[in-house]
Amino acid sequence: MSWASLLPLLVGAALTLVAGIVGSRFQAMSEHKKWLRERRFDTYVAFATYTDNATELIEQVRSGRDAIGSEKFKISDELHAERKALSAKKNEVFAPLTLLGPKSVSDAAKGFIDALGEFPPDKSTKEKVSKARKEYMEAMRKVLDVDY
Repeated sequence: MSWASLLPLLVGAALTLVAGIVGSRFQAMSEHKKWLRERRFDTYVAFATYTDNATELIEQVRSGRDAIGSEKFKISDELHAERKALSAKKNEVFAPLTLLGPKSVSDAAKGFIDALGEFPPDKSTKEKVSKARKEYMEAMRKVLDVDY
């Protein structure tokens, strides 16, 4: 058998090998993107739940303060316990955001945390938190390519 007759066989084998390598690389990249999207979704949902709980706590304090008057209003032990639990949860839900990114989402999440400010919330906290939560949700939807 001559080299001329083996050449098409060798070229075919080489092309098959290259196609297999390229195909497996493409599949690995696709699987990684899927994995990242799923992890981001879980992380974003956890932070969105945190923002809902924090917003609800602020509303409870604000409505109680408005009903009684700011001078007489005293935050209950139950609300202090909720705030403490939320504060402990903050790092648990924020850390994965900084790891999984992208920066636009982690920056928006940090904006929400900054908007929470000191406890108890002042009169402008509700508006700041609402705006920051909206910005976080928009950044999250953009990354996940979710139309709303």
